[in-house]
Amino acid sequence: MEIIGDKEFIRNTKKALKLIEETDREKYEFVVSRIYKIQKNNITFLYPYTNTIYFVGNDISKADTCLYASCLLREAYHAYLVSVNYKKNQSGDYCCYDGKASMIETYQFQFEMLNKMNAPKEIIDFVRNEYNDKVEDKHKIKIIGTREFVSKVKDALLILKERDYMSYKVVIQNIGKIIYYPSS
Repeated sequence: MEIIGDKEFIRNTKKALKLIEETDREKYEFVVSRIYKIQKNNITFLYPYTNTIYFVGNDISKADTCLYASCLLREAYHAYLVSVNYKKNQSGDYCCYDGKASMIETYQFQFEMLNKMNAPKEIIDFVRNEYNDKVEDKHKIKIIGTREFVSKVKDALLILKERDYMSYKVVIQNIGKIIYYPSS
């Protein structure tokens, strides 16, 4: 597993990984086998689905080690669920990825590990609030960029909502931010 970032980010990531390893060696092996790279990103999480690279923002990497470790575990489990779905589709056992069901399952996995790591109540409450916001459909996609970009994204989401509501639900349940990056 490759860890890319400044010294503090690398140190915090290694501390989180060590906590996972000390708590449950099998879960540590699971994370290491599922996450190809962990890279510092000053914005937020990004979720690619092949050769998982986990981009982690400062809000998590500088947070409590227990919280960071549980987020690494949750992401590894999410990558696992996606790969299982992908393999089923490749083998002809076609199924539709259920973003909400997978999200609920990954959070349950995270809560289990937080309890195993004896996480402080405030950490568990923080994750529970994040979970409740997502489960209660308080989905709001934050769009960051130029006015033209924001307008186009809003138009695209409206078209998706009107023409394919199920796909729209998958999008709003799994995307927290859409950020414009100039090609230069």
